[in-house]
Amino acid sequence: MADGRLIHENGSTYNPFDPYKDRDPRLSQSVIYPTSQIGTSTPNGVEWVYYDPEDAGTIPDQQYNAKEPSSTGYVWKKYVDWSEHAMVQITDCGVDIIILRYADVLLMHAEALLETKGVTAKNEIIEILNQLRDRCKGGRIHADNYNSEDELRFLVRNERRVELANEGLRYFDIIRWKIAEKSPAIDGYGLKGEVYGAFMRLDGIGRNDRTATIDGAPRRYVETRIFKPEKHYTFPIPQKDVDLTNESLKQNKNW
Repeated sequence: MADGRLIHENGSTYNPFDPYKDRDPRLSQSVIYPTSQIGTSTPNGVEWVYYDPEDAGTIPDQQYNAKEPSSTGYVWKKYVDWSEHAMVQITDCGVDIIILRYADVLLMHAEALLETKGVTAKNEIIEILNQLRDRCKGGRIHADNYNSEDELRFLVRNERRVELANEGLRYFDIIRWKIAEKSPAIDGYGLKGEVYGAFMRLDGIGRNDRTATIDGAPRRYVETRIFKPEKHYTFPIPQKDVDLTNESLKQNKNW
């Protein structure tokens, strides 16, 4: 939230029926969500217009009944070139390719402190995370709500999700933390079970779409994902490599 609290943190003013109000500024900097602005090409260049996939009066090809809409109701803003000179491939456009950001260095430092020193490093960890929030003019952390190692771990991991959105790291974070068998609909993170999207008003286009109930409010159902922890924490070794070693290289379990 804009005041520095996570949406389910003690004292949070988050309203699941008005989920975009008073949010951390990194939300609008990273994601185009219903009722915000989306870029569209016009003869005079790119124009930022109202976006709502449930509203028949907004951009037709982004509505929920379009041929190729956003299945979640969200569209990437961060790391996307919205200019009229944008190319299909991200490597062809004028957006700098992220190799390593200082923010990632700070987040790795905070995580390392937590996993080596635990709650004794609380003040140092929070000060590191506050550097990220100060940069984006977001609210500072309410330190009184983080007094255990588990609470600090949740905070650090969530800060990686927020700060590094669309930078290609989230999947690998979830795998290395061994939390992939959790469910986004139940736990708020993970790679298993129902995946949901934007808040659904259910009064316009998409009113008959399947929804998932999150925090008591309808969210657009996207898909159900399967993750088998006994198998999917590793990738299969390519068969050609197994063949080249006369099977002395053993295939990963369950592949």
